[in-house]
Amino acid sequence: MTENANKQYANTLPSIWHALKKIKQMQERAEYLRSTHKLIEAPAYKTIPFILQTQKGDPFFTWGKAETTNYFATVFFKIVKLEHDTGCATLGLLRPNLSIWDEELEHVKIGKIYEIAFVTETDEVVTIAPASYSAIKYFDPGMVVEENKEEHDEKSG
Repeated sequence: MTENANKQYANTLPSIWHALKKIKQMQERAEYLRSTHKLIEAPAYKTIPFILQTQKGDPFFTWGKAETTNYFATVFFKIVKLEHDTGCATLGLLRPNLSIWDEELEHVKIGKIYEIAFVTETDEVVTIAPASYSAIKYFDPGMVVEENKEEHDEKSG
């Protein structure tokens, strides 16, 4: 694309894409602060968790496995990468501490989302077209905790 076409394309990207770009910039700034300043008074979070709302008003969810024997459903994500040329975004899956899946309805149980105390990062990703989503909801970065490997091994074994 030419520079002029890129500028026009950037202006047509959905507001969700721009919100994801802002989150990505904040995460990168936090990473910079952590790497260059050893004494930071306020926490510099590397992940800002969020959920997306579909055009129908439902939370977007997907499945993950994350080095466990059990699959999990999640609506919690972090931004990993933005593809300006395609307008796509790669999201990292954040595993909730409790199941949000309703076996009977075979869908995410909305009320369970509010019961989540924390999420942990996984290595799994999903690529989306932000234009497919109508809203984004940010969560406190403090809800992302690092999983204790020994604790995880005890639960899996």
